[in-house]
Amino acid sequence: DTVINEKSVGAAVPTVSISRPTTGTNVVDTLNIAWQADDADEGDQLLFTVQYSHDGGVKWHTLVVNYPSSPSKSYALTYDDLGGLPGSAPNAARIRVLASDGFHTGIATSGPFTVQNRKPEPAILQPANGQALAAGSAVPLQGQATDPEDGGLPAPALQWAIDGQPVGTGTAVDVAGLAPGAHTATLTATDSVSNSATVSTTFAVSPLGIPLVTTAPTLDGVCGDDSYAAGTVLQLAPYGDGSQGTVRLVRSTDDLYACFSGLPKGATDPGAFVGLRVDVNNSRDGQAQMDDYGFFVGEDGGVQTVAGDGAGGFAAAGPGGLAGQVSADTNSWRAELRIDQATLGGWGHLVGLAAGHYAVTTANDDYGWPYAAVNNGPVTWATTALGVQPTITALDPFTATVASSAFTMTVEGSSFISGTVVLWDSVALPTTFVDEQQLVADVGATQTGTAGVKSLTARPPDSFTSNALSFVVEAPDPVVTSLTPASLTAGSGATTITVNGNNFAADAQVLWNGAALTTQVVSANQLKVQLNADQLADGQTVGVAVRNGSPVEAISDAVVLEVLPQLEQRIYLPVVQR
Repeated sequence: DTVINEKSVGAAVPTVSISRPTTGTNVVDTLNIAWQADDADEGDQLLFTVQYSHDGGVKWHTLVVNYPSSPSKSYALTYDDLGGLPGSAPNAARIRVLASDGFHTGIATSGPFTVQNRKPEPAILQPANGQALAAGSAVPLQGQATDPEDGGLPAPALQWAIDGQPVGTGTAVDVAGLAPGAHTATLTATDSVSNSATVSTTFAVSPLGIPLVTTAPTLDGVCGDDSYAAGTVLQLAPYGDGSQGTVRLVRSTDDLYACFSGLPKGATDPGAFVGLRVDVNNSRDGQAQMDDYGFFVGEDGGVQTVAGDGAGGFAAAGPGGLAGQVSADTNSWRAELRIDQATLGGWGHLVGLAAGHYAVTTANDDYGWPYAAVNNGPVTWATTALGVQPTITALDPFTATVASSAFTMTVEGSSFISGTVVLWDSVALPTTFVDEQQLVADVGATQTGTAGVKSLTARPPDSFTSNALSFVVEAPDPVVTSLTPASLTAGSGATTITVNGNNFAADAQVLWNGAALTTQVVSANQLKVQLNADQLADGQTVGVAVRNGSPVEAISDAVVLEVLPQLEQRIYLPVVQR
């Protein structure tokens, strides 16, 4: 055999020392790692593995592998996002750097330091942000949370609230009794050391609809008529034993019907009653006015209508137009109301409405719907359609780029009728009625002329307007074409760099390895940032990108900026032979 080539293995083991983090450091948001390494064997190239331990070295998490050596022999890494790293107990964190020349490995371990316990990361799965939900039905809340230290958090660690009010605990909670309108759901996750984090989403409950039936129910105090099978069903707030009263609502040509059932018998004094409160012109005042009415039937069969007095009460005589009938069995009773549509201003408009079972055992022992409705506060009552109220559930497409050419958009929902038009920021679009669940609208180039979030609604011929969904006209993504200067030298001190490109928004920010920098917007094609000396202290490779914040967040591809390590200065003396 012939040896073609050979290389001797150097005997030297790489030497490594860690200068950051220093002993006792408390890391909150940013972990800075710096080390120095050398190999006495000439020509050896080193590869580094950097690891992190949160428990004093029992377990190690690898942060980077095969990090190459450089002539500077000094190295630095910065982690601005610690979301994936588990926090440590006080002074239980360590950094370990392994330097390998291919045959030998040198290892250095930092002194003890602390990485603050990371907060949980909750996520709301349902409802989707901006989702429209039907009135009268329970709103399903679904979510989960993970924690860097604890892993997946159990159901008791998840707390839900709607509009600031607690509504339950767990990964899934159904919330009943919400009034139509905009709502905010929040999910708070708490880990084993009481760190907590909260996320939120907004959704809307659509106006309550009351269907029109061809055959009016029989006014008999019993809710078994076939007409009620197609009606709107509401559950009153639960009684003390968990049971609930039920209200069924329908409209005939001439009257509004409400049938209450499952009502526990109340005390004779003051005397329980049921009924509807109606804000006829949907003015949503804070206090009941003279055109806000109450239509009530007592457990004893008495019928009464009242009107608001403008001072927080229902003391004035009502408009009449009410007929009622009650029935009972051993433990419960029922009541049926028939209200002349003329007293409600007719059909084809919105009203405020609240239903309830009042004074069950004592005054103010009330059980209503919506659950948060205030008896004398129309602003808290449910927006209700006395007619066809369309609902939009989806748009396809739901985004476009600014200055797009004309296109067609499919609008999905319910209760669409012939003649319904789609409105783009209140401007009617040419619309084709497909069926009660679908419309097709023609969107012109004018509509996408400016970037922004546009409001899309649907309006049938009777002037009802649906809920709104958002259509986003997106500005083009920012693009970085060059940096000036294109590279920098470590240790060069504070420096201004210019970012050149296209489509920079007025709120654009330069990102330095993902971290936002204070940015001067010169134009849509140029940005400037000031880098401080600490950012340029060590040699490194940096990704520079641009983030636009509006109309929706968009981030450019990153351009590489090399911060070159300082070259080692050596002085060679002449060799003199004597």
